[in-house]
Amino acid sequence: MNAKLLTAFLGLAVLAPACVVTPGDCYECDGGYDSSALGGDVNFTWTIAGRFCAQMPDIHGIQVTIPGETLANDGYYACNTAGYDGIELHDFRPGTYSFKLEAVNQLGDVTYAATGNFRVNGDVRVSVDLTPVGGPSSYAYLYWTLPAANGYARPSCYQAGVTDVWVRIDQTWGSFSCADGTGEEGVLTQYLQPGTHEIEIVAGGYDSSGNELALSHYVGTLQTVSGKPVFADYSLWAVGTAALKWQPYTSGGTKLSCDDAGLTKVAINVQDASGKFLYGDAGLEFGCKEAPVTLNYLRPGTYSIYVKASGPGGSYLSSTSNPKRFTVSAYEQVPASAAFEVPLYKAQ
Repeated sequence: MNAKLLTAFLGLAVLAPACVVTPGDCYECDGGYDSSALGGDVNFTWTIAGRFCAQMPDIHGIQVTIPGETLANDGYYACNTAGYDGIELHDFRPGTYSFKLEAVNQLGDVTYAATGNFRVNGDVRVSVDLTPVGGPSSYAYLYWTLPAANGYARPSCYQAGVTDVWVRIDQTWGSFSCADGTGEEGVLTQYLQPGTHEIEIVAGGYDSSGNELALSHYVGTLQTVSGKPVFADYSLWAVGTAALKWQPYTSGGTKLSCDDAGLTKVAINVQDASGKFLYGDAGLEFGCKEAPVTLNYLRPGTYSIYVKASGPGGSYLSSTSNPKRFTVSAYEQVPASAAFEVPLYKAQ
């Protein structure tokens, strides 16, 4: 455009004709020449942190910068014009352009921004989401689907008996109503650095004593990108719990307390039917006197349990040749009073 003055389009209902470059003229496009390239108009549509201008009353206007181009009103436009969150700029020659959008609040401070590129070969629409200045630039909308429950193949939260959902992204947990992630809007995450994140979702509620109940679960990844939201839908799987306790014995079969045996800590690992150990190489660690303990988020099936207790008195082990086994049923919450016992004997 050679710094040509651009006119702002004030409302979608009055679209002006695009500026057409006659085929046969040679214009630079992406570093080469394209005899068929067309000029056109650029239609910016923006959101701010995933929200419409009407939802962001503190935003006074949007500063549009396109290096090498002179824009009407020095590139400063209202966030919403005639019901449209965006602006149309006219008569670009064909080629690739960079841009920067900045949301300016009522005090004149830039609080959200976005950058990018667009290519003109005819009219082009550019959809942009502005994210907070100086912070992470990606986020996601989360949705979840509950597993079959109570005779329903795709139950609602109510049908599944789920009221609350807890979501962990990397090291940060959040709590939501179950219905939030099954509705049209989904659950908006905190701002994140672009890239791959670990995500864990627990769906359940509370028992009569106020303790959390986990009925379904998911662990996986969330991939986010800079400058625009990601919409991620997760199918949770049904889970149950297991309760266990350990008991040291002498070689003659006499029960010992942790103190009598000189034991201070216990490591537990669980092996599923495929041979996979659920808790890595180290297992879950507890104090010797913490029994009984509850193992959460177990998918239905049969598991083998391995326990090692250690301390000044040496090491005590459960059987490795004939390990104790237990079965988990979907949605079953085993109370501590029903914990099964794993006998431990001093390692030779």
